Amino acid sequence: MLQSDSNDDGLRHICDEVKRSRQEITDAVIHEWGGIQKAETWLQLPEDLDQDHLPDLISAIADTALCTLFGETERNALVWVAVEHGRQRRSHGYQDDLLYREYSLLRRALWHVIRHRFARTGLASEAVIRVDAAITLATGGSLRGYYQQTLEATGDWPAAVERLSAEFSFGMDD
Repeated sequence: MLQSDSNDDGLRHICDEVKRSRQEITDAVIHEWGGIQKAETWLQLPEDLDQDHLPDLISAIADTALCTLFGETERNALVWVAVEHGRQRRSHGYQDDLLYREYSLLRRALWHVIRHRFARTGLASEAVIRVDAAITLATGGSLRGYYQQTLEATGDWPAAVERLSAEFSFGMDD
């Protein structure tokens, strides 16, 4: 289950801390990526790949999954941050499989950071589950950004993005 009213304050605390420390957490995520990529070489990212989007993406994930339970405003913001990430990857000539590798690494690194940084709260597991769902949403957003031209050609832009966001409403829109 994704929501527990008694845990809202604790999750909001985790959210606020993630947002307040977003650069530190971004650095920790990138550090974790290095270890994962050494152990699992199939997840290697290109060395010249920029990660400028990562602090905003991590903040949007926190807003969506931890500050709210996938509130409409936060969810839409996350999707559009992810759409822009997908557009950028395509414009730089990367294949779409890069998105899957990036989000796989992000998922695992955030799991590690949250479990270690917030274990004392007793809410790390719930936070990880929510973050996992938000990363699934972001992956879909990035793919839609990557394939925006295709979606435009079929007349399904921006409706495809709006449908994706609506799928994650959990029946609790603002």
